[in-house]
Amino acid sequence: MARDRAKQVAYSKRYLDEHPEQKKKARAQTAAWAKKNRPRMNEYARAYWRKMRKAAIDAYGGVCRCCGEGTYEFLAIDHINGGGNKHHRSLRGRNHLIRLLRQQDYPPGYQVLCHNCNMARGFYGRCPHEGAVSHGRDRRCARVPALRTP
Repeated sequence: MARDRAKQVAYSKRYLDEHPEQKKKARAQTAAWAKKNRPRMNEYARAYWRKMRKAAIDAYGGVCRCCGEGTYEFLAIDHINGGGNKHHRSLRGRNHLIRLLRQQDYPPGYQVLCHNCNMARGFYGRCPHEGAVSHGRDRRCARVPALRTP
């Protein structure tokens, strides 16, 4: 069946290249359909990216590695060794990291942090929970060594 689909696509492409008036008409029809169905398309895209983001967060543990926060809306993917801003700029898009992680089968080098812990790491160089004992377990941020007291 995939072979038949590939043949159909190749034929359609050839046909439209040979008949520019049909190509123009097809583009106009597609644009009109997209304009008419924009809300439906946007909702589909939002649902798709929510699903992809949840899968990525679940693949890296599903809770903040520092404080244990588990509310999905509060979680973010963090680069363990830093360099996230530079990496995001090189990807040119807000969802490209999620796509890249999925394509690479969720490689090591990333962790889940809540937005508070992630922003604290960026602004202050360490998380406020670092070294704190919570629920009988030591929950340190993975990339931050313990602070030394003088």
